[in-house]
Amino acid sequence: YEKYRDDDDYFTFKINDVDYLKNNILEISKIFDVDTKNKIITITKNKKIDIIKKIEIPKGYHFIVEEGVKLNFSQNGFLITNDKVDIKGNLINPVIFKGIRDDLWPGMVILANNNNVNINSLILKRMTGKNFDNFNYSGGLTIHRAKKLIINHMKISKNLSDDAINIVESDGDIYNLNIEDTYSDGIDIDFGKVN
Repeated sequence: YEKYRDDDDYFTFKINDVDYLKNNILEISKIFDVDTKNKIITITKNKKIDIIKKIEIPKGYHFIVEEGVKLNFSQNGFLITNDKVDIKGNLINPVIFKGIRDDLWPGMVILANNNNVNINSLILKRMTGKNFDNFNYSGGLTIHRAKKLIINHMKISKNLSDDAINIVESDGDIYNLNIEDTYSDGIDIDFGKVN
């Protein structure tokens, strides 16, 4: 069973495995732009969205976040992506992911599946790495199996997960990373090569 918020009301319906992708895309299309032909999911420039539950970008879809996007997550809201990711903030108009009212929130997991991950000008605040569908990650931001990872101008602050960033089995380059007030490790790289 999945639970969603629509116009401040909750509704529940049962999803079987065959219909999961179709229903997931339908729900995602209510808040993000979905191009099913080219398999691209985009959050358009300067969009501000409150996320109150899990959002999972399905396998095979390229996830693009344009400049100035602000995602505010509830304590039950988090983001999981599969495959290629491009976060396209800039120094004047960064992308910001944080808790609603600056509350704690689980964080973000990028399951790159040997695709490229490019993150530019992203600000992350108050992640815990806890309660991703009853699973805990060591990183507030976890990046797994990126073919080529490029991070430029990222800031993580007030983090309560074990690692602010956990990079697993990924190769790439990081420039201009600022981590403040984190619980334990700033960055943990497992089985990867990152400059």
